[in-house]
Amino acid sequence: MAIEGKLKSTDGHPWLVYISTIFASVLALLLGYTLGIISGAMLLLVDTFQLDTLWQQLMATFGTVGCALALLPAGYLVQLLGRKKMIIGSNTLTCIGAIVSAAAPTKEVVLVGRLLAGMGAGTISLVVPMYISECAPVDIRGRLGSLTQVLISIGVFLSSVGAGVFSGLGEAGWRWMFACPCALGVVLFVGSLFLPETPRWYMDRGREEEAVSVLKRLRNNPDEIQIELNDIRRTVAEGKRLKYDKEHGSSMIGRILTTPPVRRALLLSMVLAMITQVTGAAPVMYYTGTILKRGGFAVKDAIWMTAIPTALQAATAFVSTCLVERMGRKLLFLGSQIGLLISLVILGLGFFLSSTHSPVVSDDIQSTINNATTASMCNLRTCEQCIESSQCGFCYDVLSRASCVPVSVNGSATTGRCSSASSFNSSDFSLVTQACPSDYKWIPVIGSSLYLAVFSSGVGVIFVFISEVFPLWARGTCSSIATSVLWISQIVVTMTFLTLAEAITAHGIFWLYAGCTLLAAIFIFIFMPETRGLRLEEVNQLFLTRDEKIALGKAEVDRFSNS
Repeated sequence: MAIEGKLKSTDGHPWLVYISTIFASVLALLLGYTLGIISGAMLLLVDTFQLDTLWQQLMATFGTVGCALALLPAGYLVQLLGRKKMIIGSNTLTCIGAIVSAAAPTKEVVLVGRLLAGMGAGTISLVVPMYISECAPVDIRGRLGSLTQVLISIGVFLSSVGAGVFSGLGEAGWRWMFACPCALGVVLFVGSLFLPETPRWYMDRGREEEAVSVLKRLRNNPDEIQIELNDIRRTVAEGKRLKYDKEHGSSMIGRILTTPPVRRALLLSMVLAMITQVTGAAPVMYYTGTILKRGGFAVKDAIWMTAIPTALQAATAFVSTCLVERMGRKLLFLGSQIGLLISLVILGLGFFLSSTHSPVVSDDIQSTINNATTASMCNLRTCEQCIESSQCGFCYDVLSRASCVPVSVNGSATTGRCSSASSFNSSDFSLVTQACPSDYKWIPVIGSSLYLAVFSSGVGVIFVFISEVFPLWARGTCSSIATSVLWISQIVVTMTFLTLAEAITAHGIFWLYAGCTLLAAIFIFIFMPETRGLRLEEVNQLFLTRDEKIALGKAEVDRFSNS
């Protein structure tokens, strides 16, 4: 196709750039929905399978486990098979996992489905940013790359809406929650068949004519095309030289570890990926319903209330698209850490106030009930202590006249004023077993909403950064390692959230995350470089020492003199 004959957008770039990258980004919506749906489904799964704390943590974590397990083989396959085929494969695997989860007869099969869906989602998190960075022109690469986080956030929001809609179906509701994204998966599968492969992958596989053909469809300026082709050729040649250089080892990992700038980029990317998770992202996202329930909302209300923070998350995700090329990756990432710090302090404050002002049991009422029945009572002092026991519930007509009463497996009082067998009119009393009445229950909503809004507007830039900082020959392997660190960190944080919350209280865990966020901001300020405005082949030079830059300059001069 001639360059002059191409359809152009208003900014001069061919429409194919936008169509292909935006369509690939839609897979991130599938990722967001797949991982986010567990927040609403969890509240129904607990009742269906009688899940204890360990099983709740497993349900919340197994999707992420799949992400981590898939990434290392995906890093190899994306180099071997190409970006396009891996996009198709990751979409297919995610849908298979969703179907298995939806049809699961036991909690163990649900975990298998979550694992498969997570493997597909993890592959999406690797290949989509890579595809976008290799197709997009340098001046809009950050903007298009940030679409990954935008679509993830929209997917999480849609999972909240889906959870609210399907929660009205009773026990079958969680099955529809898991199965819903398969309809989108079919559309994505068909559309992905028409995506172009990236020119850099073609060049890396020795298929230069196809690389030139695709690049001409993705660029308008002939000079820009030639410069980019020369950069890619140089990077490919460097990769081949390192492959046959005995000093650097024959394996890909060996070459990465013995090439200082690549090794530095990998270490920094791994730390930055870990930072996105140790600040509490996964618990706030996956346990939103549980957090709101603990804050004072009933289960049905908590499921719907998750839509508020996730809606803000989706809306503010577009902020990164607008600011990433103006502010740059570093400033946007750093600013988001400050916002996360504030929101985590607010979250902790909400739970601290709810805990310290938890309604107390009335001694005279409790004594009267104890004297009126021979059944043992729950000897607990506050509402929060009372509902934390699976055998007790908090009974009251007004909060100044409350008692802690035993409850059956189905949640009804077995004795006391809320019991249908008592001499009292039980319809005049309220019995709560999952959430205490609280004047502070809106503070966790504000805190989690602010957290997700800030997270999506800035922290998602990590996907852009990881896709930019590695040379072509190491991009698949290094990106998979860095992204796997992200998911492994998420597994650790998710698996320890409920346990830590029980050990150091709900407000304590959020204040712990706040401390981690402060340290993360300091690290980003000191060590993270800015990649805005640089071609992919130039970015890795940011990790060269002064002596290495001088040596590289001399090598370039010698190469030019000998050509």
